[in-house]
Amino acid sequence: MTNEITKTESEKFADLAHFNFNKLIETKVDLEKRFLDMGFLLGQFRDYSLYKFLNYDTLEGLLGAPELGIKRSTAYDLMRVFDLYCKKLQIAQEDLADCGKTKLLKMAKVVEDNPDKALEWIDKAKSLSVSCLKEEVAVELGLPSSTPKPIPVAATSSDSLSCCVDGKPAVKAHFPITRGAGGGEV
Repeated sequence: MTNEITKTESEKFADLAHFNFNKLIETKVDLEKRFLDMGFLLGQFRDYSLYKFLNYDTLEGLLGAPELGIKRSTAYDLMRVFDLYCKKLQIAQEDLADCGKTKLLKMAKVVEDNPDKALEWIDKAKSLSVSCLKEEVAVELGLPSSTPKPIPVAATSSDSLSCCVDGKPAVKAHFPITRGAGGGEV
């Protein structure tokens, strides 16, 4: 028996990879919708003091319930996202799920300052990585770049990849090469 993968096996793995990747995307979008739902529900507990009807003195008490165990900062992030995008700007949850709560939080200040450009920013968020969106937000807010100083590295095959922030080769510009246990690049 050889260690070589036949073309048929290779095709099966390729099909599995594509199938799994698409399922990951579907699951991520579903999770993001659920995060928005959580923001809505938590906001209801906050706005109407519903936690009192469950014998909790504070919202934080409810968050610490063994069945929930939600960190305070996470709960307030979820409520902030829902309050800004769904309540204030009246954007449908389905239009936000592709962005994700991390990106929606990163651009919240820009959207709050320029609500008329919210849909433009949401489109940006859907097409950019989190780090690239963070840079776009920094530029928009006139903040210093958070991009790390370039790290000198040996030439690699990834030299052809360019950074979304400044066009420099991505690995040389900002990202260290990670070495595996055997010393090779990962």
